[in-house]
Amino acid sequence: MHNGLPISEKERTELFSFKHFTESEEGYELWRAHNYITKSNGSLTFSRESDFDCFFIELPRESNSKLVYIIDDEKIWRSLFSRWLEQAGFDVEVASNEESAKKLLGRNDIPRLILIDVALGSSGSESVAGLSLIDFINDSLLPRPKIALMTDSESRDNKYVTDIDFIKKVNSKGDVITKNDFLSYIDDLIY
Repeated sequence: MHNGLPISEKERTELFSFKHFTESEEGYELWRAHNYITKSNGSLTFSRESDFDCFFIELPRESNSKLVYIIDDEKIWRSLFSRWLEQAGFDVEVASNEESAKKLLGRNDIPRLILIDVALGSSGSESVAGLSLIDFINDSLLPRPKIALMTDSESRDNKYVTDIDFIKKVNSKGDVITKNDFLSYIDDLIY
C-alpha cells in the first residue's frame, strides 16, 4: 500500500526488503515493517475483506518546509532567533530543556530544521548536553530533519564537529551573530 507520498529508496529498501527465512521465522518481515513504520510515526493496520486479508500502511507526512524548532535554555537566544525566523516567513516552535524538547519532537509535525544549543541545560564550559538529543531525533523522526548545533564558545565546535553543522552565536571578538548572517546560515542549511 502507498499513501501517495514519495518514499525514498532507502525507506523502500528498509521496509520492503525480503529475505529467505525458515517457517519458524514466519512473520519476521511483517514485524520488521511494523517496527519501521512505528518508528516513522506511521501506522500499520489489518483488515479482513471477505476472501482476503489487507494490511494498510500510513506513512508520516513530509516535513513541514517552513517549520523550525529552536531548542535552547537561554530565553534571549530563543526569542532573538524566533523573531528573525518568523520575520523571514518560518513557523517556529521552541523548547527550553531536554524534556520539553522531547515533547515537542513527539508531535506529528516534522520540522525542516532543528537548532539545538550544544550546552543545553548546563553551565560547564565543556558540556555537550544538547548532543544527547541528536540520537533521540535520529531514532524518532522520519523523514529526518536537518539539525544544526548552536554554540557560543570557540572551543566546543572544534572538539565535537562531526557531520553536524554549527552556528556560532557569538564570534571570536564577542560580537553576537547578525540577523543577516544567521538567516544566511539557515538558507545554506535548508536549501
